[in-house]
Amino acid sequence: MSILTTHGALKQSYILPILLGIFVVLATVGMFYNYPLTTTIGDETVLMASSLKMMAEPSLRPDYPTNYHMPAGAYLYLPFFAGLLLFLRLSGLFGSVALLVQFGTLEYGRLLPFARFISVALGVACLYLLYKICRKLFDDAPVALTAVFLLATDAWFVFLSHFGKVWIPQMFTILLALYCIVRFYRAPTVRLRDYVLIGLLTSVAFATHVVGVLVYLPFLVAQYYRHKGKNLLETFVLHKHFWVCNITFVLGVALTYYLNPFGFQNYFNQSADAALGTAGRTADPDANFLQGSFFYAGVLFEYAPLLIFLSLIGAYRLFKKNREVFYLLSSFVVGYYLVIGPFLGSMRAQPHYIAPVVPFLAGIAAYGLVSLWRERLTMRAKSVKIVLVLAFTLVSLYLPVMFDYRLMQETTQQQFLRWLYTTVPAGTKILDFDAYLTINENRASIELTKRLNPSFLQKRQEYLLGLPDGAFPSPNYFVFQPLYPNGVPAEIDRHQFAYAVLTWHTEDDYKNILEEAKEFGVTPEKLFALFPANATEGTYSADIENLRKPISNLLRMKHTGPIVAVYKLQ
Repeated sequence: MSILTTHGALKQSYILPILLGIFVVLATVGMFYNYPLTTTIGDETVLMASSLKMMAEPSLRPDYPTNYHMPAGAYLYLPFFAGLLLFLRLSGLFGSVALLVQFGTLEYGRLLPFARFISVALGVACLYLLYKICRKLFDDAPVALTAVFLLATDAWFVFLSHFGKVWIPQMFTILLALYCIVRFYRAPTVRLRDYVLIGLLTSVAFATHVVGVLVYLPFLVAQYYRHKGKNLLETFVLHKHFWVCNITFVLGVALTYYLNPFGFQNYFNQSADAALGTAGRTADPDANFLQGSFFYAGVLFEYAPLLIFLSLIGAYRLFKKNREVFYLLSSFVVGYYLVIGPFLGSMRAQPHYIAPVVPFLAGIAAYGLVSLWRERLTMRAKSVKIVLVLAFTLVSLYLPVMFDYRLMQETTQQQFLRWLYTTVPAGTKILDFDAYLTINENRASIELTKRLNPSFLQKRQEYLLGLPDGAFPSPNYFVFQPLYPNGVPAEIDRHQFAYAVLTWHTEDDYKNILEEAKEFGVTPEKLFALFPANATEGTYSADIENLRKPISNLLRMKHTGPIVAVYKLQ
């Protein structure tokens, strides 16, 4: 097994580029999923929009109410998009900066694949950092290469690398901080600048997403073992360089708040709500401490059963043979799980929140797999080894390949919009019961939103109001979304609309949304068009971003996106 041994048909120096290449293929297939729609994967445009706004203003602070993430992610995107916009301007595709600004504002969905490319690039950086971390920790190239393979084919890692969400940048900043911690742990001597760098990078991980602060736990372990001949007072309380690290981190947190107070306050409020929920002091009926404690264990076993099994073997072997490294890696896994599970999971459980532990599990699992191979399989026949390697590779690739296959399919939203723009005349009045399904609007539709809900007015809509009607995307319609926070305004005539658009994933969703739509005259008998065409209210329709039991459910899926139903009201 060339990944696991130091000898084989391929030279070891070639293996890492090959593994990185495999990941790039897995992560780029399906990159144009649901193109050019921007609202089908939650949070996907937040970092992109913030970096574009910073360049448009110009500003060095991504302090926008719409940027409810911490600021570091926008800074990671900034040089990539600056390079892209410079290329577009110099290429001659846009004759002026004004035309480029107009394109970026009105058609920013067409820039989304580039944001996804950034995730792939940062994913490659994550794999390389994991390789360097494992080489430092284990001084064993096969372990490092195996860890890279396990992460490069992990379903969560590959799936999140397809989209411009915060989680790949978060894993990158965590691994960057961890690499400096591991280098600090292994260095013959350390200097003040090592502590400053660790404090700085820990604050960067925090400034990407608040859970990044948990990379501080491996640093505490490394600090303890570097001074294990001393007592705890000397190691932590009286160690001047240790406090310099802490002060650097605190200053980084203060800078984080200054750069984007909106994101900081958003996560602070979420954390406060979760703390109250964990303490049993919340009135939220959905808060469930026990459910949060086990939710992510189930998610990990559903998405990565082989990785979990191997990481258990690796954890046992590490604990027996290399306890310091065991504590260094497992401190993050255990600490992260306790925070994201019982603490936050009792209030806001989302399957992909657990993804940052995967690189740590990959390192632990790689150690277990390589040690098991060397002890039990080294003397086996070559044919047996080949069969085992092929089986292991195929099992590892199953979920990423199945995800790619589904992401290459045309979505129901794309089918609906193609039908709408070729069938329904411009100016038609449409009820849109899906806040995330963006339909071309006319001026009257946008002005209504501005008058009734100005806080919901998007930058794109605001920009359109400053253009002549002929510059609006065509065809366009009078679109009203009934799901306003304060209900439907009295001035809206519920019977003036020609069509209503409803979407759902489950039968319960269908019943709830149909009940809300009844006051506008929507009934099952008025169904006019359906995407997919053969769907019923009970058809299996999964939200691919929050898919559970993917090993079986990816096979069950016959379409991607929600069921989209059009009802003709006039």
